[in-house]
Amino acid sequence: MATQVNIVDGPSKFDLMLALFENRTRPPKTLYFRCQRDDKMKTFLLSVNITSLTREDASAESWKFEGCFTSTQRPVSGQFRTDTRKGYVLI
Repeated sequence: MATQVNIVDGPSKFDLMLALFENRTRPPKTLYFRCQRDDKMKTFLLSVNITSLTREDASAESWKFEGCFTSTQRPVSGQFRTDTRKGYVLI
């Protein structure tokens, strides 16, 4: 069962766009999400290569994403808002 962790800071909309549309002949652009588990004070970084982005609504600020962790290539998905730079990751 997947565990949900909160994104407390993440990439800009421009960085999301580059990660998805950048030329794939180069190594994929890595995005970093600063995350926090539940009510814990410590934060940690997750590095992700994005393979899919879906706009959730007309605001063009809320996104569902899929990709893989850069270290293990394990699949990852989540939801992220570019205006607040917050969301969640399912790991």
